Amino acid sequence: VDLVMVLVDGRSTAGRGDRYVAELLAKAGRPVMLVINKVESGKIAPEVVESYRELVPTVAEHVISALYGKGVAPLLADVAARLPEGPALFPEEDVTDQTERQLAGELVREAVLRSTSEEVPHSVAVLVDEFREPETPADKTFIKATLYVERDSQKGILIGDKGLKLRELGSTARRSIEKALDRKVYLELWVKVMPGWRKQARSLKQLGYIID
Repeated sequence: VDLVMVLVDGRSTAGRGDRYVAELLAKAGRPVMLVINKVESGKIAPEVVESYRELVPTVAEHVISALYGKGVAPLLADVAARLPEGPALFPEEDVTDQTERQLAGELVREAVLRSTSEEVPHSVAVLVDEFREPETPADKTFIKATLYVERDSQKGILIGDKGLKLRELGSTARRSIEKALDRKVYLELWVKVMPGWRKQARSLKQLGYIID
């Protein structure tokens, strides 16, 4: 790791989670860049900045609005200037190192996060169970994916009344996948409960978060 970028919410002062991260960074001994996001007005309370400055020494600070792109260009330029030059690790025309199957799973999860906001934050994992390429140009790519959550209440939120929420999620995710793959897609979604999957090595491995 050449540089650690700490991205925080500029609408509130540092909290317990931020202090915990700062302790880890102090032990890591890597240069830290503080990035304060969600400052749409361009103005930020001094006490907010100071609360984050006190956490860990930084090599640079940036105040941005990712929503409107304010301050993002200078941030990226600063990051690039601080990173060592090296050989290209991938061909210039490659835009991702993920397979189409992995990309589909990520786009489904993105649709969930955007649709449910804080109701089902990071308790959702997506596993693509089936990914079939079309046999003829007229056919669609068939994708079957399962959304895993930790509680029954979260499952109810994702499915919604008479399955309405799940259908909406499916439509949003399908359009994103079709745009990424540049072809028509048939997407089938299921929701299952896997209690405490984020705290179990076996579950994390099954869902692709741990790789041997």
